[in-house]
Amino acid sequence: MWRLSLALFVALIALPVLATTKSDLVACDSKLPDIRINGCSALIRAGYGNDAGEKAPPYSNRADGYLARGEIDLAIADYERAIRLWPTYWYYWVKLGLAEDKAGRRAEAIDSFTRASVFYPTSVEAFVNRGVDYDLAGNHDLALADFERAIQLDSKDPEAFNDRGYTLLGMGRLDEAINDLTTAINLNPNYVVAHNNRAWALHLKNQDAAGLSDAEAAFRLGPNLPDSSWIRAAIYEGLDRRADAVKAYQNALKIDPNNAFSKAALHRLTEAH
Repeated sequence: MWRLSLALFVALIALPVLATTKSDLVACDSKLPDIRINGCSALIRAGYGNDAGEKAPPYSNRADGYLARGEIDLAIADYERAIRLWPTYWYYWVKLGLAEDKAGRRAEAIDSFTRASVFYPTSVEAFVNRGVDYDLAGNHDLALADFERAIQLDSKDPEAFNDRGYTLLGMGRLDEAINDLTTAINLNPNYVVAHNNRAWALHLKNQDAAGLSDAEAAFRLGPNLPDSSWIRAAIYEGLDRRADAVKAYQNALKIDPNNAFSKAALHRLTEAH
C-alpha cells in the first residue's frame, strides 16, 4: 500500500537504427503508448533485426506500451516473447516480474525476479522487488534478506531503505523501521512514501507530535494520495485536533471512497459528538 512504484517500465531499450525502418524505430521508443505499440508492431511484422539482441527489444518496448494502457496480459505475453529471444537478459525478467505483480501473479513474479538476480547478481531492482513480494506474502525474513542485499549493493538507494523500513514496521520493530525510513528521507527529502511511513510509525509509538512534520510533508508532496490524508488525520486525532482530523478523513474519502480506516474513524469522531 505504501510502496513506491518503481519507474522501471518507462526505461527504454536502445534499438539499432536502420534507414529503412527509422520512423518505426522512433515510434517504438515513443512515450505515447499507442504510437509505441504501432511502431514496435511494424518492426515485428517486418522481421526487424539480425539477431536476438535486435529482435527482442521491439517486443519488450511494445509490452511497455501495453502495460501503460492497462493491457497486462498482452504485456506479459510480449515480455515472454522477448525473453524467449534473449533469455539471459536480466532486465526483461525484472519487467516481466513487475507486470506479473500487476496481474496479481506474485509467485510467478518472485520467480522472475529470482531469474533476474541469477543473470545479474548485482541487480538492486531484482532484490528490492522480490523483497516487496516476499513481504506481501508474509515471508518477512526473506524480504529483509533481499532488502539487506539491495542496500549492500547500493547504500544510496532510498527505496531499499523505505521498503525495509516498511517491512520492519509491519513486524512491529518500530525503532528499526524509523531508522531506515529516516535514512530513506535523508537520501530523498521529497520521498512522500517514506514520510507517510515514518509518520505512521511515530503514530504507533504515540509520538504524534514528532510525526506531524512528516504527515504535513507527505500531504504537501502528495496531496492526491489517500495515505497522505488519512495518516495525517490519524496524527491530528492523536493530537486531539478533532476538527482537523475530521476534515482530513473526509478528504481521504474524497480521494478513495472505499478507505475503510477513514470511514471507521470518521464515524467514530462524528458519532462521539
